[in-house]
Amino acid sequence: MKLINRPSIIDEAASSSMSAKKGKKPGLFIILELLLLLFIFLVGALCQGFVQSIARIPYDMRLKTVPVPTTFLGLEFGNYLLFSQLVCTGVMTAVVLVFVRFVQNRKLRTAGFVKKNAVKHYLLGLLIGTGMFALSIGICALLGSVKISSSGLFSPYTIFMLFLGWMIQGNSEEVVCRGYILVSVSRRYGVIAGIIVNSVLFGALHLANPGVGVLPIVNIVLFGVVMSLVFLRTGSIWVVSAMHTSWNF
Repeated sequence: MKLINRPSIIDEAASSSMSAKKGKKPGLFIILELLLLLFIFLVGALCQGFVQSIARIPYDMRLKTVPVPTTFLGLEFGNYLLFSQLVCTGVMTAVVLVFVRFVQNRKLRTAGFVKKNAVKHYLLGLLIGTGMFALSIGICALLGSVKISSSGLFSPYTIFMLFLGWMIQGNSEEVVCRGYILVSVSRRYGVIAGIIVNSVLFGALHLANPGVGVLPIVNIVLFGVVMSLVFLRTGSIWVVSAMHTSWNF
């Protein structure tokens, strides 16, 4: 009995590979796969950076004391800058999905974009992610290692807008790591290899985070393993995107 069953989306992604159609193993040799990933990531980052530079023009104008409103899209400029950064991560999602669909020749459902029960899966992911974070913080609060208080600085509108931003950002990371890397590696080297590779790379993406250290990176890699297992079990990008969003938010 296999430790982890091979989901149908992996088989479908494998069968749609151009190399598989020629009677060869699906996908690419692991080194080439990683180099291609790096190329796609750099292209996505450049596109994202370009869009973000446009989105932050109102913020930059204010820094130069150009007369502009005190808010933009109803957000104070600090929150607007964060909101624009989060929304612009959708550019990376778009770049990866274009590659998946037109270069890898995969249906988007093999990246988890399934229509059936999409709303149900997203709400379930929000519930699970919120529960995970609440449990973690709750335990810390009970043990006295953290103190929970309210700053009273955020309006409901600001919270709503930032949540929308985190929805886009959470989906972006899941599309790159689970929808693209996990499936791409798994179709040739198996599910275990796919989980390991995408989880380690997921951890590497957070090396520049403030306060990063060995334990935080280990935790992020383990979080990537959990997201991989949920994605493989459900075949839905919506569940893991929502879990990721609620955790980050």
